[in-house]
Amino acid sequence: MSTERLRLKLMACGYDEEVVSGLDRSSLISTYAELLAAGNVGTPAPPALSYDIELEKQKLEFEQNKWAEQRKLEEDQLVLRKQELDREQARKGSAAAKGKLFGDAIRASAIIHMGPDIMDIIPFFKNVENLF
Repeated sequence: MSTERLRLKLMACGYDEEVVSGLDRSSLISTYAELLAAGNVGTPAPPALSYDIELEKQKLEFEQNKWAEQRKLEEDQLVLRKQELDREQARKGSAAAKGKLFGDAIRASAIIHMGPDIMDIIPFFKNVENLF
């Protein structure tokens, strides 16, 4: 180990910085060897982490509430979309809508014809578009 490393290890074991800085390398090695023999040298305790359990519980509760609100909103949107689709199907399936569709088809089939004039192309395509 380097001299500086020995100094750091001795200071970690509780020696005063002024005492350790005044020792030469051989004194540092012998002092560290004595500490090792006595079993007083260990890995220093890791610094205590600040961990607030209440804060974590509040964060978790907030996230759960947020997720529940998003899920409820999505379910409400799904219900609304389903209602819209049901109304649309009911409207398209009604007798009045079917009668209008068939009437338009019959009317358009009788009207659709392309005349020899180039200006007939616009009403022709409008009728075809309305038919389908």
